[in-house]
Amino acid sequence: MVAANEAAYRAAMQKAADCTAEKGWQVEPLVREADGSWSFSMTSDKPLSDEDNDRQASDSMACIDKYVESTGVWTAYRKSMLLTGAQWDQAYGEFVKCLNDAGVSGVAVGDSVQKVTALIPQDGSAKAIEAQACVNEYRFRLFSD
Repeated sequence: MVAANEAAYRAAMQKAADCTAEKGWQVEPLVREADGSWSFSMTSDKPLSDEDNDRQASDSMACIDKYVESTGVWTAYRKSMLLTGAQWDQAYGEFVKCLNDAGVSGVAVGDSVQKVTALIPQDGSAKAIEAQACVNEYRFRLFSD
């Protein structure tokens, strides 16, 4: 069984960031995202060509795959974040309120994250960005898909 705690997941992400740095890319410190995931970004002192951008993305994804995806640590951690029972009910109510405040209605219990996302306008408006932020914040605690 793969460790499902946040510390194990964060450590795996740090290994992926270190691996990316070892491939010659400038890597920023890990950041905890609103949804509970950890990420890192890469910077450069000079503009990168399209080829360099592609290589940078490929190198970082190879490192993430090696230390995070293929080990199962992300899947185990993600499953550990799923709420159940009264905690899920409370969080889902907060999620629906967040979406309503952003102008999105029609979300029902049992809707998939894909169905909820389809209700969000894709027009780049402030309300659409606010609604997508709601999905990003709650997705791993409420949805298994």
